[in-house]
Amino acid sequence: MCNPSKLYQARALEPVAGYEDVLMVQDQNGPLAKGPFYGITGIEPVTGLGPHGVFIIWSQGAAPAGFGPLPAAVPTGNIGIGGSASYTNPAALQLGPLQLLQMRFHVEPLALVGGVADDVDIAVLQGAIPRFGVPGQAPGVFNMAEQFEDPGDGISGPVQGANEALPAAFPAVHPRDQANLTELFIFENNGPTFKVINNAVAALSGGAIGLRIWGFRFVLSLLVDDGSWQSRFLAGAWRRAPLVPKIVTVPIATAVGGTAN
Repeated sequence: MCNPSKLYQARALEPVAGYEDVLMVQDQNGPLAKGPFYGITGIEPVTGLGPHGVFIIWSQGAAPAGFGPLPAAVPTGNIGIGGSASYTNPAALQLGPLQLLQMRFHVEPLALVGGVADDVDIAVLQGAIPRFGVPGQAPGVFNMAEQFEDPGDGISGPVQGANEALPAAFPAVHPRDQANLTELFIFENNGPTFKVINNAVAALSGGAIGLRIWGFRFVLSLLVDDGSWQSRFLAGAWRRAPLVPKIVTVPIATAVGGTAN
């Protein structure tokens, strides 16, 4: 069983914190000015954000049969060779006040025309801030060649009225438990941008790209210093914080690094 105080850990997908813990939320500049310490009043599993469990982030036209309607404002149209399409802050992933989403995702192509699944990369940005990369190469990208079977990534999602074909051998674990490097945290209505990049030798001229999303939605309560807080070492600095056994720091954007020596 995972230790839920550790981020981005492979194997079982579990809530990063529990009801007895405190969350400290930080963005690219450090702890949020709003807060940053929160108690947890509710935890709800999240899965299946769309028909067939697929949340579409690009479609050439109307949603493939059985996968519609398309999410609000999803990008549509061909994606040219070397081109891309971005889905910015999807409404479906925007939360209410004092809510946090811990999520992982798995890329799901649907009847692509003009390219194959491994020709497509998915990049993630938080506003204009690229995620999952390094300063010299950002954002990082996710390619289906690296993800675990769903149960078979050579198999596109089934068309309406059909089942997904069976793989030669089933995976040992569910892909959500191995998708740790896709883990994201969304605070309130500040969702990410998903960028679909076409590396094929032809335009993507049909089909759709979706995500299977799994995770947990946290309902939070803002904590304020009642005089009992003490100095504790958290996220690289000494800060006045609640006296609880465990405080879990979660990043909702990539931290801005310092200047090299």
